[in-house]
Amino acid sequence: MLLLSLALWLIPAWAQAPPSDLRDWELICYCSGREKGADEIARQDTNGQILLAARHGTTRQRLKEAHIEFTESQIDLLVSWRLLADQDGQLRTQMPILGPDEMTRLRALLHVQAVELGGSLLPDIKTLVSVLKQRGYEDEAYTIVFSYLLDNLVWDDFDQQHVLPSMEITADHPFWSGALWAVYPRREAPGSNSRSYGGWKLWVMWTQPVQPLLAPLYRSSLVEPFLVDLEKSGGVSDPGIRNQMLALGIVATDGKPKVPIIREVDSDAVFASSRTIAHKISEGVLRAAQSPDLFALTGASDRGVALIIAYHEFMWELLAYLEKSGVVLPPAILSAKTPDPRGVHDLVFIVVPQGK
Repeated sequence: MLLLSLALWLIPAWAQAPPSDLRDWELICYCSGREKGADEIARQDTNGQILLAARHGTTRQRLKEAHIEFTESQIDLLVSWRLLADQDGQLRTQMPILGPDEMTRLRALLHVQAVELGGSLLPDIKTLVSVLKQRGYEDEAYTIVFSYLLDNLVWDDFDQQHVLPSMEITADHPFWSGALWAVYPRREAPGSNSRSYGGWKLWVMWTQPVQPLLAPLYRSSLVEPFLVDLEKSGGVSDPGIRNQMLALGIVATDGKPKVPIIREVDSDAVFASSRTIAHKISEGVLRAAQSPDLFALTGASDRGVALIIAYHEFMWELLAYLEKSGVVLPPAILSAKTPDPRGVHDLVFIVVPQGK
């Protein structure tokens, strides 16, 4: 472990200097709060320049010398949102900022741990993929593994173990609660969005290139009646809704769904298998999170925030390992030069919670 730690500190950082404004970094908010989030506050005006300049501490005079324009109301806003501390004129940023040096080392460390844990999980992942294949959803395995297993159930497992910071809005945390951090360079990796109505939830895995094709699935006017129809009759009767979903390959011409429906009951093999794997991943990540190197590289002062930052990167490292191992392969739509909208169905699945 000592040799690994020493080796990580010798890995060269990215040659390209990071932008001087956090608005040009990747700002990640794992939080709850008002409509305007903490990440939006960090992007306003010159706030991103102030926060980056105050990363290791600064003063108002140094901001002026660096030609960073600001007003006292800006400073007050950043302090009230707990993004900046102002103690006797000393300004210090209160959110983790992970630049090229930190990210190179953090990702290298997490890669090693993802390969180690991933190797032990291969039989379980293959079983899950086999179940999906039996249901005719082999092409959706990548989406299920990432968006349902890694980017959903594992977070749920962390939450159930009470190891994540609270996202409750309180008098001490009136505007937002959770974790906000900045990363550079950003990683080109998938993400997940979901919309629920009546207990049923539509999940969508996205990457930046296919985002324009997914725009209809972010509209309540389409998703809500779609989920209502599925819950009531198992299909889509409204011609307008059906045609829009048909164009994305999500339903057949008769309105029946062509995407996986996961019912969160023990009798559903996809759910049962995914839940078992999620618990193994959360336990493995929690063990790895005890590493002093890992905690230090996140730049967090709180163990819960450090875990959020680390796992956010770890899940992509694990997905990359599973892809390289050939256990799951990205849907064709993600690599197509001109993506076919009908391929969107490979990025979509539906979850029905227990009792629904």
